[in-house]
Amino acid sequence: MNLTKSLKLFIFFTLCSVLAIAQEKQQLINVIGVLENRFEVKFSYAVKDVEAIMVHKPDEEDSLKSIIENLNNTTLLNFKFLTERYITISIIDKTIDICGVLLSEDKIPLSGASIVVNNTVKGAISAGNGAFAMGDVPVNATITISFLGFENLSIRALELWKNESCKTLIVEEKAEVLNQILITKFLTTGIQKRIDGSTILNTEKFGILPGLIEPDILQSIQALPGVESVNESIANINVRGGTNDQNLIVWDNIKMYHSGHFFGLISA
Repeated sequence: MNLTKSLKLFIFFTLCSVLAIAQEKQQLINVIGVLENRFEVKFSYAVKDVEAIMVHKPDEEDSLKSIIENLNNTTLLNFKFLTERYITISIIDKTIDICGVLLSEDKIPLSGASIVVNNTVKGAISAGNGAFAMGDVPVNATITISFLGFENLSIRALELWKNESCKTLIVEEKAEVLNQILITKFLTTGIQKRIDGSTILNTEKFGILPGLIEPDILQSIQALPGVESVNESIANINVRGGTNDQNLIVWDNIKMYHSGHFFGLISA
């Protein structure tokens, strides 16, 4: 019986606390009416700008100046004194403080990312932990976040409003597609390398390599990767560690069994 009674009391006090917290906030338009009667001032505003905004009820001891300053800091509206008696409320020229934390899809902080307010010179760089912050940002501004290797991210400044905590943003990685590169001149003119890895030497367009006095096919071949001559002769060529008798040399579709004829002059 005592346990049930204690539980009822706990629920009662919990509900009272929730109701008390809920009653702390009121519609701004109602608070404006109270302030007008209390301080004998007039507010100028558009109903659509203030009707959906909830604010904490000002304390009875607070001055008008401190109340207006608090409303400027806790709402997205701009309260401005035209005179001591007339106050305007608008969303125009309202600036806010923004902040955020940039992370990759793997939850790794992005350090050195660029955060720019569009159409302005205002910007920032993310710190080592991916955090950034800026002040006096127009409430209607758009923020662009860019980082090398990642997709650009555009977000409204209002979504980054530094009200209670900084928002965490996940930036997606960007897939870079490289353009195809065609090498028309490999080592010298007349040498072409195909996609399958083979190399073609066009004798009609063959150029002279450095150190030679005239085009020499077998001498030029030794400049290719994996091709050399163990005994430093022109005719005896070793391809990728093979012996010279394993090479197939065809001259005008005629198989040559000994490329060293005429003391290697066949090369020229």
